[in-house]
Amino acid sequence: FRVSVPAARSGIAAAVVLLSILLSQMLTRKISTLLTAIRKVRAGAYEHRTHISGRDEIAQIGEEFNSLTDRLQTTETLRRRFVSDASHELKTPLTSISGYAELIESGMAQGEQAKTFAAEIHKSANRLLTLINDIIRLSQLDEGVEMPKENVELLSLAGEVAEDLRPAADKRSLTISVDGQTAVVFGVRRLLYEMLYN
Repeated sequence: FRVSVPAARSGIAAAVVLLSILLSQMLTRKISTLLTAIRKVRAGAYEHRTHISGRDEIAQIGEEFNSLTDRLQTTETLRRRFVSDASHELKTPLTSISGYAELIESGMAQGEQAKTFAAEIHKSANRLLTLINDIIRLSQLDEGVEMPKENVELLSLAGEVAEDLRPAADKRSLTISVDGQTAVVFGVRRLLYEMLYN
């Protein structure tokens, strides 16, 4: 059985063309899968992952894409939690300010009591400003700016927190007491305060 040279050549050429078409289709499918995944994540579906088989460069890009979306999803989860926590923390002093101001405005608090309530409004306003400054500092941390650290005496800090919480505790007939020994740590005073306060 003999095959002529021209026939063999045309057979090889046909096989090469067919192989090129198959490879092109496979490559197009992989690129299409990757583009679909990118569009879904861009639309907000951070949980979406792409599945590209093989060990070629596009499959590796798919793996990198999945790794990137993992980090993106984690960041988004932390951002939502931060917004929720920050909203709650800001709401507490605002509620206090609103409540005391309403009592003064209605005339229910007069004389010394009005002064006491005004002092509480001032204290809550300062706490609100401190929380806002902390949020600004946290955003600076994301940019690589360090928050100032110092030696902080925890027992006196706990006493300060207890004093700030006492009005709220009194309203609920609760007693707050601080007991312990002197202990100094090196850290960010405002963050340590917020930890104890929470």
